[in-house]
Amino acid sequence: MQKFALMISTMLMTLVFAAPMHAQEASQLLREQALMDQDIALALAPIRSQVQLQQHLQTNGRNSPLAALTPAAQKRFLASLRFNEKGITSFSYDDLQAELTASQIYQVLSLFGAQHTTSFMRNARVVTPVDQALLQPLGTTGPLCPSQPCDYDQYECEK
Repeated sequence: MQKFALMISTMLMTLVFAAPMHAQEASQLLREQALMDQDIALALAPIRSQVQLQQHLQTNGRNSPLAALTPAAQKRFLASLRFNEKGITSFSYDDLQAELTASQIYQVLSLFGAQHTTSFMRNARVVTPVDQALLQPLGTTGPLCPSQPCDYDQYECEK
């Protein structure tokens, strides 16, 4: 939650200082900030490899955000994870959407530095205002996709 609040405050400060700028320049700054935030999240993620994933599961077990998934869904989700030397490159979010709220999805994806993709989960359950906010980032009417077109179902990122 603190990361979410920090991200929102950073975006608001960018907007405040960008007021004299043209809307296009402010939009470009927000996109650049979002890309930098994504790079930082990936670099600081607690899990960036299969080895770290196994260590996390052994250490945290039922206290992990992953424990919110049913055993079968957790197994499928973990089997879908792909990593390279920088961290996560791809995952299936079918089970995340089917079983979790947007907030729970954010917590799971935060383990991998991929929490920014929560807004791609069009079918995530919305129970709280935070869930709604996660599915509709500040200043947008839909998912924020700064580096490329939004997510493509059933496609895997290049490694």
